[in-house]
Amino acid sequence: MMTPDEDNPFAPQARSPPPVPRRTSNHPSDGGNPFAQARERWEEEQGGYDGERTVGEIHAVNSKAYASTSGTYDLERREREVRKKELELQAREKALEEAIRTAPKPPNWPKCKPIVYHSIVDDIPVETQRMVRVAYVTWMITFVGYLYNWLVIFLMFVSGTDTGVGDWFFATLVSSLGIPLSFFLWYRALYRAAKTQGSTLAYGKFFLHWLVHMVWTVWTLVAAPTVADYCAGFFIMIRELDSGGSKGVAFAVMTLINIVIWMTIFFLSFWMGKQAMSEFRSGGGPGRVRGSARTAADVVLEMNGSGR
Repeated sequence: MMTPDEDNPFAPQARSPPPVPRRTSNHPSDGGNPFAQARERWEEEQGGYDGERTVGEIHAVNSKAYASTSGTYDLERREREVRKKELELQAREKALEEAIRTAPKPPNWPKCKPIVYHSIVDDIPVETQRMVRVAYVTWMITFVGYLYNWLVIFLMFVSGTDTGVGDWFFATLVSSLGIPLSFFLWYRALYRAAKTQGSTLAYGKFFLHWLVHMVWTVWTLVAAPTVADYCAGFFIMIRELDSGGSKGVAFAVMTLINIVIWMTIFFLSFWMGKQAMSEFRSGGGPGRVRGSARTAADVVLEMNGSGR
């Protein structure tokens, strides 16, 4: 017996549900989904699939995508850990090198009686070695300048010129103090500043003593009458020329040599100070000074507030 639907050719026929369409990587929802992207790659490797997906096939695709994504994330995590360990190792190596470089070393200067350790090659970074070498040469010329100035004043004193015993005494005092003070104040201050690669305190000490050194250099060059007769400078040379005679001319020539020495010291010292300021600025010195000033101001304000 046939049903009414079978007898009626115009009755609607039952249809099976349409197959689930396959998503492609061009679909907007797959753009940021790593599982969908991995699933697409797996299907392409399998030669594609145009029919319906069974539950087992979908589970296999998702498992494959999860394994691929997990492996990628695990690899990235390991790479981050390796980079982190490399940075830590580099920081430790740098700290060790800095500790070795700044560690106390046995004295080796001067050769006759070592009192300090002095090695520009071992202590000073390469980028500032030229500045420190010029500073060392400047100090050596300053050493010669102090000794030569004392010699000229001493010869004038024993030769019966207008140079008195007080002038000879002050020349002796200036030379005795000037040589060691110039080494330990402005030269060693610059040496330590370059060694510590921009310490604000070290550069501050250097600029203070360097300014005093520059003022003293000009004072020696001018040799103002009455107040600076212990310096064989410009006015002393004029006085000896005015005195006439071969002795006056000889002392004038010796004074001129002393002027040339101290002029060289002045120009080398000026270049040295300019380079030091450049290194100080490039190392962030002004910013550190402002930061220290702000910190000090905050501490003072906090103390005043707590005192109330």
